[in-house]
Amino acid sequence: MTRHEEDRLAPEQDRVRAALLALPAAEADTEFRVRLRAQFTSGALAGRQSAIVELPMRTDPVWLGAALAVAAGLVLGVMLFNQGPAWQIVRVRGEGTVLVGDRMFSVNDVGNLSTALARGGRVRLPENAEMDLVAPGAIAMTLSSGSDVDVPRAPGRWFQRNALAVVRAGETFFTTGRRFHGAHLTVATDEANVEVVGTTFAVLRHEEGTCVCVMEGKVRVGATGESAVEVGAGVRRFCYPRALGKPSESAPILESSEHALHALRASTTRLLER
Repeated sequence: MTRHEEDRLAPEQDRVRAALLALPAAEADTEFRVRLRAQFTSGALAGRQSAIVELPMRTDPVWLGAALAVAAGLVLGVMLFNQGPAWQIVRVRGEGTVLVGDRMFSVNDVGNLSTALARGGRVRLPENAEMDLVAPGAIAMTLSSGSDVDVPRAPGRWFQRNALAVVRAGETFFTTGRRFHGAHLTVATDEANVEVVGTTFAVLRHEEGTCVCVMEGKVRVGATGESAVEVGAGVRRFCYPRALGKPSESAPILESSEHALHALRASTTRLLER
């Protein structure tokens, strides 16, 4: 641009020129230089109230692919680190075949059972077997003989802190650990939903209905068609099948449940970090 051309600049164009000259020297790519020259000579820049400088963007496939890979890696890393602890088999008693989903295992095949149950799943025990499971620091469970239970994933570390267990049949005993604080567990049966925020309790599911026994802490038991009721330590709540039309009832905790819950606490206290 010559001195005579500068003299012919309109005030708006002069402001654009000054803004451009004030920019630090930088090596622009060819595409950017061509685009900027075309905008300037056509008057596209002059019509703006203030100078706007368009910065070059990296759009080559290699750079975009690398950026997406980094972003995906970060998301995957957060998800992996957020995962709750894997389930471990603490103790197994009896004999026969255990079903995890549609896979069959010998009761004594603890290694493969632990691998299959690491992130939960549907477990069906034979009539003469029992199993103690623990997600270290979070939850421990005892599955009694003949149980049919959906074992949940353990709650995540920072988010996805809700867990859902389904007891279809049998007696299942639960206790929570130090890392469960702030998490939420729901245990569902055909007759009731049990809402848990940290406690020691049992859910017994038979043809006659669902019995919830609380040894420590409190749970909320919502029978089908009824308002939820808070059940405290030393109390049990029995929920009948809806077809019978009988209201739920409360009574003292069953001695057998209390004994089983004490045994579960004793075998898992260290792993639950209590």
